[in-house]
Parts: sequence; structure tokens; C-alpha cells
Amino acid sequence: MDYISCPHTPGDRNNSSTIVYHDNIGIRGKDVILVDDAIESGGTMKRLVEYLIENYAPKSLSIATLFVKPGRVEIPVEQCYAYIMDNDDLLIGYGMPWQNKMIKLIITDLDGTFLNAHGDYDRELFAQTHRLMAAQGVHFAACTGKQCQRVEELFADYREDVWIIGDSATRIKRNGEYVYESLINNALGLRIISTLEAASDSHIIIACGSESAFIRRDVPQRLKDKMRQSYASLAQVDSFAELDGDFVKISVYDEAGNCPQTRPALKPFEQEVYIVVSEAAWIDIADYGVHKGTTVQRLQQLLNVSPAETLAFGDGYNDLELLAQAEYSFAMRNAFEETKAAARFITGSNDESAVQHTIKSLLALQS
Repeated sequence: MDYISCPHTPGDRNNSSTIVYHDNIGIRGKDVILVDDAIESGGTMKRLVEYLIENYAPKSLSIATLFVKPGRVEIPVEQCYAYIMDNDDLLIGYGMPWQNKMIKLIITDLDGTFLNAHGDYDRELFAQTHRLMAAQGVHFAACTGKQCQRVEELFADYREDVWIIGDSATRIKRNGEYVYESLINNALGLRIISTLEAASDSHIIIACGSESAFIRRDVPQRLKDKMRQSYASLAQVDSFAELDGDFVKISVYDEAGNCPQTRPALKPFEQEVYIVVSEAAWIDIADYGVHKGTTVQRLQQLLNVSPAETLAFGDGYNDLELLAQAEYSFAMRNAFEETKAAARFITGSNDESAVQHTIKSLLALQS
């Protein structure tokens, strides 16, 4: 029997730690079995297999493990295991190497991540989750395209404790006070809106000012009702030309899902604003260089918290920069594949309250 080491965090898809192996028993030309407790992403085990084959030329190589995850990468050797999991959810309780690091900041996207399909969350469970975070001095932030006032409604009972990175991450708000915002100047915003109006008449435009969001009065009532799910303060105008203030952000909603087709019309503005098609039905436009990643950085600096002390959850394309700012980055099971690939871990779906269950499990490890 011999030992090989490659330190990693379970589920890490980008492990590049140094492999340590001394070949004390000499495995060249021998039948070798690699024994481990679990194969999660499979990235580390694949590296070990390739390393041993390339450098020590065993006669054969196979793997024996207790359990494996279905989403693991392809490993070109025989794998013997006792159990295959039903999904790729995080495994808790068998010794995750947290390297003495403490989670101090938890940031979650809302729609498709923290909120369920009905736009709500398990409030009884959150009362428990909130108590656990408060007991450990962990900050909690909602990072979303939703208007800050709408997020305050969602977390009305926790207004003093929840940091809001709202309006597509153009603002940071806590306990009723804005501590950061970045605006699009009025003239530029009106040019963008004019371009969007010319590009299509099937989508609706939401122009967000400092105090309210604005839509055209002729928007169908069903779409007005839908917009109120994201905007607590929503006013109507006959023409956007009536607006004379700067814009927090400009959004497009297309119920037919044609935003990717609308996106090329905005190419002339790429050096003046940040543009993201967060999903097929939505485009969000913010001040240049401002997105979830940059605003999360500002909050981390404000709280003196590093990415190594940050836990983040997301599901959409506009969450990629958010996840990049957290060492413990989780994509939802229902996330886009590109988002899953960017995250270090996969958790359950938004309809299973997976964000809250994962928070509780991880904080229990550091209590």
C-alpha cells in the first residue's frame, strides 16, 4: 500500500494543486487500484490517473470508491463504487477541507436562485437561516436585477440586516440608505431607449430612475402586472422623452424570448454601458464597467471581506461575474450550463430552497 496526495476542495472543478507521490513500493508494470472515499466532479481523480499512467506506467489502473456523482468528468479507467448519487448536490459531513477559513459574507441572486418559481421563499426556514448567520456574524446580501425597493418588500422583517445589491448591481442599499450607486447619464440613456424602440415593437422597455422605474402607458396590463413583481415603484409615461433625470439602469423584457436577437442593435453602445442578456427574455443595461462582480467587490471592500471568505449562489448568465468573486461559488441545479461550468460547486434547485439548506449545512461546519 502507498499514498498519493493532491489537496483540494470537494467538487472543485479547477484543482491545480501539486501532486505528491513518492512511489515507495514501485508500481511500474503492476496492477494498481486507486482507493478514495468519493468522486465528485472527478477533476482531481482524472489528474491522478493521468499522472500515474504517464510517469509510472502501471500494468493496469482502476478506481475503488464508496460513491460517485453522475455529473463527474470522464475518467478513462474502470471505476468500482458502492453507490451512485441521484444528483450532483453538495456532500456535507465527510471532512471538507476549509483550510481554517471562515465564511463571512453570503451573496445570492434572487430569481431562479433564492426565490422559487412563485417568486417567494420559505420564510420559516429563512428565520432559522437568519438566526444561524446572525449568531456567526455572517453578512447576507441579495444581488439582483430587481429594484432595491422590491427587495426591501421581500425581506421586510430583516430590513436592518440584509445588504441589497439591487437594480442590476448598480446600487448598494442597507437599512433604507444607499451607500453606492452608478448612473447612466440622461442623454445617453435616451439614445439607448430610442435605439431599442426602433429595434422592435414586441418588447417592453423599463427605464429606472433614482426614485421610480418607468414604462410606457400603452404597455398591456398583463405585462404591467408582471413588472410589478420586480419593481415596487413603477410609474407610467406617454413617452420616455419626458424623463429628465439620469438612469439607474435600462432593462428590456421580451415575453417571446427574443432578446438575443435584439442585442446586436446595442453594439454601438458597448464602450459606453455594460450590456448583458441575462436570459432570453431579459436585457439589462448599466453604467459602463458596472456589473454584479464589480459591485460585489465594492461590498467586500466595505465589509473588509475577501473572496476566500465569500459564499455565492447564482443561476444565470449575469451571475458569472458574481460567482467569480467567491471562493465558494455555487450554481443551482436549474442554472444554465455555462453558469454551472463557471461555479466550483452545484447545489439543488431554487424550488427546493437549496440556497438556504446549503447555507445551513456549511455554517454548521464552522460553528
